[in-house]
Amino acid sequence: MAYLGTGRKHDLINLATELGLQVTEGLKVVELKQLITSAESYDEEFTKNLFKSIIDERMAVAAEKEAERLAVAAEKEAERQFELEKSRIEAGVSRNMTHANSSQEVTDQAKFDLSRILPKFNPKEDEIGLYLTMFERQLKFVNIPETNWIPYLIGSLPSEINQMIVKENEEDSKDYAKVKEMLLKRYRLTADRFRQLFVQHRKSAEITWKDYTFELKSYFEGWTTELNISTFEELKELIIADQIKRRTPPEFKEHFVDYWSELNKPFELAEKLDAYETVKLGMKKHVSAIVKKPFFKENVAFHPERKCKTSHPREVNQPRSNDFDKSVSSRPERKSSIRCYGCGYPGFIQSKCPKCTKPKEELKTVVQSIKLYAAESPDSPSSSICLTVCGRDAA
Repeated sequence: MAYLGTGRKHDLINLATELGLQVTEGLKVVELKQLITSAESYDEEFTKNLFKSIIDERMAVAAEKEAERLAVAAEKEAERQFELEKSRIEAGVSRNMTHANSSQEVTDQAKFDLSRILPKFNPKEDEIGLYLTMFERQLKFVNIPETNWIPYLIGSLPSEINQMIVKENEEDSKDYAKVKEMLLKRYRLTADRFRQLFVQHRKSAEITWKDYTFELKSYFEGWTTELNISTFEELKELIIADQIKRRTPPEFKEHFVDYWSELNKPFELAEKLDAYETVKLGMKKHVSAIVKKPFFKENVAFHPERKCKTSHPREVNQPRSNDFDKSVSSRPERKSSIRCYGCGYPGFIQSKCPKCTKPKEELKTVVQSIKLYAAESPDSPSSSICLTVCGRDAA
């Protein structure tokens, strides 16, 4: 359950809400953790995957908001430069040009300076549909005819895209409509990406609600257009299927990842999910039925070592020396430079050498010993008993 500490308090609240738990205001992180883990339907693996997906979604939304903020700031800066350039052009036109040729000279001046203020297209971050829409609006704003749009478009695109345009037929490369169709086909986002942008898009403080509405509308139209949604019935099925997908565990999505974006019929999606869940439950039962073999042998009684009272305590540990000798003899011999100075025996100094040092005689003590001697004579039926206690004749 340590995975619950990798997120924030808001993530725990969302997790509890997704699990159907009642969350009251003022709960602390420890209380939220206790509420989640003590639920009757708590499944650690499922909850862990769901919590990870909630954290990933929050981080993706935060990264997307930051990217949108930077993009909006860059767009505002470009618009400011555009307005300054436009004001400068209009001021110069009003001073130096007559009413007859003012329109032509404004167009020429715009051709000279417009390439600096048009935003550059980034294939990794920008959506080609929105970019072309903004490009067309700016050129229409300065009264540039559509027949002259291609040079401005080439100046605002990266070199690899310009090379792709140049490889086309010369007549097609001069037609803005055909070039636009080619760019939309090549750099158009997928339906699933449009859906993610539509669901996760958030309004930033730098843009107006009208701009935010326009962006949402563009994402939604891109989503439905890529899936060829043309009727209300198809739109209804798409929304229901999307709601089912949002409640689907991550492991189900991984199983159908190859064609997950194509499952837009709710009943077809439900049948596939039920079939996969049935197979998964069967596999779990099969795994739980496997009995692991015990590590130790069964029905083997364990007898602890008994302490023996004896008059010779050193003899109790005597069998262990044999085991030690076996373990020592089984080890590979090592070359040692230590030798006995007395006899030259390797591996020992003279004070520890088993050959030069005589073992000390063990002291044997006898406590409470009783010696009995019996003598019988075949000639006489009588017998005598001599009793000695502690070395003295007692009887």
